[in-house]
Amino acid sequence: MDTNSAPQASMPIHASTGLYRWWVGRQRLLEEIARADRFDQSFAVLVLEPADLIEEQPAEVFGLAGRALRHALRIYDFAAQYDDARFVALLPGADREGARSAGKRLLANLRGASMPQVRWRGALVTYPEDGRSPNELIDRAFVILRRGRLESATKSPAA
Repeated sequence: MDTNSAPQASMPIHASTGLYRWWVGRQRLLEEIARADRFDQSFAVLVLEPADLIEEQPAEVFGLAGRALRHALRIYDFAAQYDDARFVALLPGADREGARSAGKRLLANLRGASMPQVRWRGALVTYPEDGRSPNELIDRAFVILRRGRLESATKSPAA
């Protein structure tokens, strides 16, 4: 699946998932930061990825996952395709607890969207607590995801 070809990458919608591409998502995140600052509010960002990044998934898995994600979000939430394997969901007005609940629901929807089922993991960050720019928020989410991968890789099978 070559989603980075120049003509396709310039399109605002990812062809197989139907989600906005990250360049659109980043702009939307900047707008949400401005709105949150103006009204002294916070919001949450979820980064979602397959639990096994080594095993390459068929393109259909991401198409089904993108559709499941679009249908699971509230009308004012926003989702984007970050790269070939990751999604970013923006949850305006969600506090950390509400975002955790939404994250669990989104992960369950993603898991149930493909056959055979693909395990997904997510990282939740909130603005402004975890970062004050799109790069800071996404980088913090990647740190959380990486830490989770390292922890699961070092767990003893007998544990």
